[in-house]
Amino acid sequence: MTQNPKLQKGFTLVELVMVIILLGIVSATAIPRFFSQSTYDARFFYDELKASLQYAQKYSRATGCRVQFSLSTIQADLSVDQNCTNSSAPLYTTNINHPSDAQAYIVSVPNSVSLSGVTLPLTVEFLPQGTINNSSGNTLDSVVIQVSSSDSNRSLTLFGYSGYVQ
Repeated sequence: MTQNPKLQKGFTLVELVMVIILLGIVSATAIPRFFSQSTYDARFFYDELKASLQYAQKYSRATGCRVQFSLSTIQADLSVDQNCTNSSAPLYTTNINHPSDAQAYIVSVPNSVSLSGVTLPLTVEFLPQGTINNSSGNTLDSVVIQVSSSDSNRSLTLFGYSGYVQ
């Protein structure tokens, strides 16, 4: 008994190939709209900025020297007081090296990220006692740094009297 060709069910190879091609075109154009690079840049920068602030606080506590954190519209960097034993005249000419690659600890601000909540450039000092001072030498109450991109917004808070970075 032979089967009637009109009753056969299934897809031809040409139909399957066309569906695969159409799915490829749709995925190539639609999927990138769900994932923006600026979101990743903002998150990565936020994490690096927080890590650099925490490292500055820990470095100051461990070495007994003042550490300066500087943030501008293009980068954040860490430097240590060259006159560590003379606390009345700090001299921040020596960069702190990043623990992972022994290069100067500098975090670049991506073009897609904007900073707000503080007046830039921002300069703060981490003291060995655990407090955070502003550039005038006064202990900070708290400082909030907003890290924003087109579709994300995160904030870092520095608590001056405890040195805590949240």
